[in-house]
Amino acid sequence: GGGNGGGGEERSEERGKGAPAKGGGGKSKGYKAVTEEPCEEFGAGWIKQSKERIMPEGKGKHVDHFYISPGGRRFDSRVKVLRHLGLAVDPNPAVAARAGGSRISDAERARRAAAAEERRQAKAAKKVAAKEAKQAAKERLAAGLQES
Repeated sequence: GGGNGGGGEERSEERGKGAPAKGGGGKSKGYKAVTEEPCEEFGAGWIKQSKERIMPEGKGKHVDHFYISPGGRRFDSRVKVLRHLGLAVDPNPAVAARAGGSRISDAERARRAAAAEERRQAKAAKKVAAKEAKQAAKERLAAGLQES
């Protein structure tokens, strides 16, 4: 099932909803536990699926989290869900506070955009100047050939 990668349906005794998850294509990582819980912070019907990976002895524990939209689309990160929903800031205050240090201010974003635009314009001007110089050289060459 699922339109995002093919693969079979996944089932688990620990699932809260009872319906198989959509997606699940690609390489199987070997999970020993799969749990689901509502993820209402993204809106009604969103589900957070947590899968505990089977790790080699002594390698600790790792849990992969997936977010499933009400329509069944599966996302492998919160950032991708935020992008999909068009949100700039995570609706969970605890997550937003943790991520706050890596975010840039609107003023810094504007400064960077202006600098990038300035670089684009300089590059375009350089390209035009090179084209004009090439054309002038061609004209000089043609004039020199006509004189001889």
